[in-house]
Amino acid sequence: MVKIKIEFIVLGDLLDPVEFSSFLDISPTNYWYKGDCISNNKNIFRKETSWEYSTEFIQTYYLEEVSDLLLQKFGTYVSKISKYVKSRKLETKINVITESVFGETPSLFLNKNLIDFLSRIEGVLDIDLYVLDPK
Repeated sequence: MVKIKIEFIVLGDLLDPVEFSSFLDISPTNYWYKGDCISNNKNIFRKETSWEYSTEFIQTYYLEEVSDLLLQKFGTYVSKISKYVKSRKLETKINVITESVFGETPSLFLNKNLIDFLSRIEGVLDIDLYVLDPK
């Protein structure tokens, strides 16, 4: 079994998560401010302000199925996002998280639409592969 989820993240010191949500008219799945405590640890603090939108884990072998969901949500806003990010010197990234049982492997094909989206928002891609013990 393979599960994949994808996250779109905007971060930086000049980010206002509430303003960014209003700007896009999209609610994040999570956000925090620089200096906020990281949950369950009162001695570690967030190093940057962040706005995050994440899909749920989807049982599929194909990243393209999950990335298409993200692009359907944000694809029409790419110019708007790009201008906002550049004007405030923010960073963007896409996190891909996979969970699979030992012996199962996801297809991490990056289609042109995802590459174009990343390019236009000047984003980076981070892929985390978690292989679970089937026991």
